[in-house]
Amino acid sequence: MPEMNFKPEQLRFAPIPGFLVRADFEGGALSSDVGPLLLNGIDRQIGLTKRLSGALTDRRHASDVTHSQHDILTQRVYQIASGYEDGNDCTALHRHGCPRPDTRPCS
Repeated sequence: MPEMNFKPEQLRFAPIPGFLVRADFEGGALSSDVGPLLLNGIDRQIGLTKRLSGALTDRRHASDVTHSQHDILTQRVYQIASGYEDGNDCTALHRHGCPRPDTRPCS
């Protein structure tokens, strides 16, 4: 069988200010938590959570609102997509340094 020489190519993503985002197939320091970052890039490109949020009526009283409907929906979609579908993990994920859906560093 002839030897195959594959040269892995990098995947390119839209720039995010303050972050270097790249993917390759070299191995190195691997993370199983890259899914939310990829989902965020796709969401930004196709506007899924913005469209979903725009299709729903926010019936909350403005004085009771701390987080926008879009932020809550985005967090929930990403949480489900990351395997945390029971909805009670958000505080624990935040404490463990899980990036927020908009990829800003956690404070």
